[in-house]
Amino acid sequence: MENAAIIARVSTLAQADNTSPGTQLERCRAYCEAKDYKIVVESSETMSGAFVLARSKFIELLDMAAEGKITVIVADIPDRLGRGDTIVKLELLAQLNGARVEYAAPGRDISTVEGLALKATDQLVSGIERMNIRRRTMGGKRAWAERGRVIASTYRPYGYDYHSSYDEHGRKTDCQLVIRDDEEPQVVRRIFELCVYEGLSSYAIARRLTEDGIPTLGDKDNIRRKKRSGLWGQPVVYRILTSSAYKGQWMYGKSRIQRLDTPEGIRQHYLTRRSPDAVAVPVPAIVSEDLWEAAQQQLAENSRKFRTPTKRVYPLRSRLHCALCGGTFVGGGRTRVTHEYRYYKCAKTFAEYGNHRCTAHTVNADRVEDRVWKVVKAAMLDSDRMLVAVRKRQEEAAQARRVIDGALAAKGALDAKAQAKLDNYIEMRAGGEITKEVFLAKKAALEHEMAARAEERQDLEKRRGDCTVLTPQQEERLDVFRRNIAVRMTDDVPPAERAKLFELLRLECWYDDRSGDLAVSGLMGEQRLSTTPGYCIPRLPGAARLRR
Repeated sequence: MENAAIIARVSTLAQADNTSPGTQLERCRAYCEAKDYKIVVESSETMSGAFVLARSKFIELLDMAAEGKITVIVADIPDRLGRGDTIVKLELLAQLNGARVEYAAPGRDISTVEGLALKATDQLVSGIERMNIRRRTMGGKRAWAERGRVIASTYRPYGYDYHSSYDEHGRKTDCQLVIRDDEEPQVVRRIFELCVYEGLSSYAIARRLTEDGIPTLGDKDNIRRKKRSGLWGQPVVYRILTSSAYKGQWMYGKSRIQRLDTPEGIRQHYLTRRSPDAVAVPVPAIVSEDLWEAAQQQLAENSRKFRTPTKRVYPLRSRLHCALCGGTFVGGGRTRVTHEYRYYKCAKTFAEYGNHRCTAHTVNADRVEDRVWKVVKAAMLDSDRMLVAVRKRQEEAAQARRVIDGALAAKGALDAKAQAKLDNYIEMRAGGEITKEVFLAKKAALEHEMAARAEERQDLEKRRGDCTVLTPQQEERLDVFRRNIAVRMTDDVPPAERAKLFELLRLECWYDDRSGDLAVSGLMGEQRLSTTPGYCIPRLPGAARLRR
């Protein structure tokens, strides 16, 4: 009896809420029972069929296969495993890890040439179908926007409501933004007036709205991702001030987003936030165009006014975190006659307002940096401790490299298949079986496909290079390097040099203002220091404050 894992997949959360995953798993169970497979694990994931590296549930099954815990991965049908060439990549990844993929629904008989060709055709068609669905969907939305229709999103703009019209068959025929008849439009006008007439920054406006107890969009619409009620954030205020919808011009397609397939999940990368191809749709204006333009000028002035360069070096900048609220300490300081004071302060002591403001005190920079420096010195003098975390990272990097190597192998197999097709077309053209126009069209399509895969392969190889795995020889060289550094390490190393070493060691620190605990982690491992609460807190003369 073979050990098997079954997996179900849907593309969206809306599908995850229906019976589709359960139905897929039920058919997979029946298939395993008929084949006398022992089901070890059942998985269900919500993921687009175009991604490979981001399939965390499937990657877990590959890890189990590599460890010999399963030998078969069962899916309902190929389209539920992936779309297009993603199916081939996932099947190859399973083979490389010692497992095979089978499907509960009857598939093609790949023991014959015809069946193998039909299976490849099915995969090609599923990939084309996915691209066509996206093309038709995006093209339809753009066409509606060009006709003056607003494309509704998950969350409405603050101050507006979506008003949709439907025909007798329940199909949407129109959608427009209408101004609400409550206090929200007045709040929007107040935001613009505070920015223009009082010159307040978006941070200061958010604080003013929070202190006045004005409910946010998340409070009124009960948005589930909203963690705290009554708290206005700076990004929300900034988006309101920069949205052209409030001057009467809603934009469709102003942002272009690239979705990246990474082992850490799907990452969104904004290619541009101001696309020249955006479609403008007229909507009712809440503020005048002059007031809106004045707000843009004031925001630009605020950006120049409040953007001050760092005058002092802070080795723990972005590396010292607050254990009370999870925020990051930022640097500050001032000069008194001949002595310079430097300190760290939790960013959420001024980025969060009202009852949500962090209560952590100011941390004396010299004292906390010296304490961390002593930990680093001790680690550099201890070879075993220094390399323990390096070996741990080697294991993590090896796993990531294994997944990426599988993806590269899949792309290589697809390139070989495309080259074989091209050679076949060349023979058919030489034999007069196809015309020159048909040959050139098929050749161009294959070359375009291979060029796209070449770009994807370059991106994967770059990510693979980031997953550094040390060989025993490299570990020995690192130990020699560590000893050479340790000999030169003294307490009078300037902050700039300390910052370079902290970056090399990937240092991360967590400080608890209440208990006084300081945790230091990085390539040298982790160490927790227990000190008297507030050991590095003494207030600076004049209670120096960060510029807001």
